[in-house]
Parts: sequence; C-alpha cells; structure tokens
Amino acid sequence: RMHNIKSFTVRLGTARVFQASTVLLCGLLATSGCGLLHAAMHAPTGVMSLFRGGIGLASLVASQQVYERGAAVDSNVPSQVYAFYMFVWKLFYGAYAALPFAR
Repeated sequence: RMHNIKSFTVRLGTARVFQASTVLLCGLLATSGCGLLHAAMHAPTGVMSLFRGGIGLASLVASQQVYERGAAVDSNVPSQVYAFYMFVWKLFYGAYAALPFAR
C-alpha cells in the first residue's frame, strides 16, 4: 500500500480479483462468440456467414483457453501472472485483427 490507499485488490485480495477478472473476460468472449454465431446464421452472404462463424468459434475457443489458463495461474507468483497477461494481450491483438472480417 502506497500512501495508505486501499485499492480494490488490497481489500479483496489478489486471488479473488484475478479470478473475478478471468471469469468476466471468459463471459465477454463467450458472449461475443455466441453473438457472432447468431449473426453468422443471419448474414446476407455465404462469405460473411463463414467469416462471422469462424470468428465466433474462435471467440468461444479463446474463452475456454482463458478459463483453463487462468485456473492454472497462482496469482501470488508474478511470472505466472505476467505470462497470463501476455497471453491475454495476444488475444486482444488477434481480436482487433479479426474485426474487419466480422463487420
């Protein structure tokens, strides 16, 4: 605690905040994946349907990977948290690259 400020993590603990963040990210990825699969079924063209369906499936797989990798992380070991953090950034970059194809 710097300057006697009680942050969210200090009050709840690193493990609980890490777990809550991981669950939230999994939920967001799964929801976007389901939304894209739904949009794929109603796409105006077959190509758009393939793009949206593929990205939707990739989002669901990413959600599963975040859950599995997050469960294996000990939030008190900085190297494990850092490796998970870098994995999440790779997912974000991949999602950003896929955005133009999901329009």
